[in-house]
Amino acid sequence: IGTARAMPTPRKYNVRKAILIQDLVEYLSNPEVLQEIVKRLSEEERQALRDVLEAGGTMDWEKFTGRYGDDLDESPYWDYHEPETVMGRLRMLGLLSEGTVDDQLIVLVPYELRELLPPLLEGKR
Repeated sequence: IGTARAMPTPRKYNVRKAILIQDLVEYLSNPEVLQEIVKRLSEEERQALRDVLEAGGTMDWEKFTGRYGDDLDESPYWDYHEPETVMGRLRMLGLLSEGTVDDQLIVLVPYELRELLPPLLEGKR
């Protein structure tokens, strides 16, 4: 719900979770929408995305948090307390997620955005 509310055009969120996720994937996959979101990122947030993308779209959680910190001390209730950390903001905007591979915690850029983001992140350095 917090991600839906954080979009440039807030998304309808009083729907089933699967429908909300599908809507967000389609919405974020629109290059114009993604460009609008990227324009609002700080340089540190852009660099964090570049680093994950340059690593193939996934990065060890510890390596990422060593560079950019984590969002563990932030409220998970984004509706009421928007995150301020790099990790928290990127997660809230749907640009970064976390998962596990071979029992290893990782951060990842959603697959649908991996080819769309690099050209939008160029020239912002």
